[in-house]
Amino acid sequence: MKKGKLSAVVFGSLLLIIAIFIYTQEKEKEDNVHISQLSEEEQIELEYFIESLQKEGGFFDQVGEELRKVGYSYQTVGMINSKNDIRLIIVIPDNEVVTEQKKVGVKKIYQDMIIKLNMNLKAFKIQVGHIDDLSW
Repeated sequence: MKKGKLSAVVFGSLLLIIAIFIYTQEKEKEDNVHISQLSEEEQIELEYFIESLQKEGGFFDQVGEELRKVGYSYQTVGMINSKNDIRLIIVIPDNEVVTEQKKVGVKKIYQDMIIKLNMNLKAFKIQVGHIDDLSW
């Protein structure tokens, strides 16, 4: 009888793991909407959002100011697919050592600014490092 209960628990656990895997895959597909799949209205809204990030005094300007205050050298490369899918690569010059402390410091500045400006922290995927070590 114990063997039957054990089999049921193992089978149930496997089903749960498979269900979670399928759910996360579907959720990931929903979150990664390409700009060409947006309606015209959504594309216009996204363009205004991108413009607000890039304008003088906007998100990137404010983050840049904070990074300069701390003394970080960097370049930002971004890909904005939607308000919920913003990928940023923060490139540290090759002649600088990229420590874990520096990565955390740069990410913290970005995250603090995201929170300060009431943006969706989960929408941002941020990588920090040398250009050769990073990828989309």
